[in-house]
Amino acid sequence: MSLKNCKRCGKLFNIRGYTYNVCKDCLEKDNADFERLRQYILTHPYASVLELSQETGVEPAVITRFHREGRFINREKQEGNLLCAQCGAPVPAGQFCKECGTQTPRKNR
Repeated sequence: MSLKNCKRCGKLFNIRGYTYNVCKDCLEKDNADFERLRQYILTHPYASVLELSQETGVEPAVITRFHREGRFINREKQEGNLLCAQCGAPVPAGQFCKECGTQTPRKNR
């Protein structure tokens, strides 16, 4: 059995055959939050995380997680781009740049 902590509530859940970063209980909330954000971004494409949070009621941590997971893509080269977790290069979305994302993952020692 493969277990993972839910990114939203922290509860352990079985990830076998499951492709989300949140448990089944939180998936509906995540989808609703994402849809509210998506609708707001359609009319306000350059909104900051703080503005998104205030206008949609979605927590800033959830917005940042969506961005890190690659669910949002930065428009052009905006200030505040994310940085690659391995080499520090700017990335438009996700945790790794294209180069580091294709490398074989390193095991923690």
